Amino acid sequence: MSPSAGDGAGGQASADQQAAAAITVRELHDLGANNYTDLCAIVAPGSSILADGIDGCTMRIQVAMSVGQQAGTDDFLSRASELTVNASKVIVNGDSATVPKAAMLYQGQPVTQFEGMHDGRLIRKNGQWYIVTGR
Repeated sequence: MSPSAGDGAGGQASADQQAAAAITVRELHDLGANNYTDLCAIVAPGSSILADGIDGCTMRIQVAMSVGQQAGTDDFLSRASELTVNASKVIVNGDSATVPKAAMLYQGQPVTQFEGMHDGRLIRKNGQWYIVTGR
């Protein structure tokens, strides 16, 4: 288990919770590093953001991040690569998972300071977790 997707203080996390948390951490770190190509690789297949493949997805995310920065998300983006997830707080229901905002940690504390940040959703296809909604 990686320390960034560990069970934290909330108790032991299942393998599904840990896997969903790890994908969320990867999403956050890719956002923070402006690594949109890798981020697009973990977007749920069939998602409209992937309609034009990885290149189209990358372009859409770049545009969204540009708009977000203009709207004041710089604080979140500058710290996204430092966020971790308390896997024991991830809610898994079959092949879907929710990563509550309260499961996301910044310097070991629940994320409360980022405006507009919301719960993350994931789905599992062929045994692999994919992100459905971003931050």
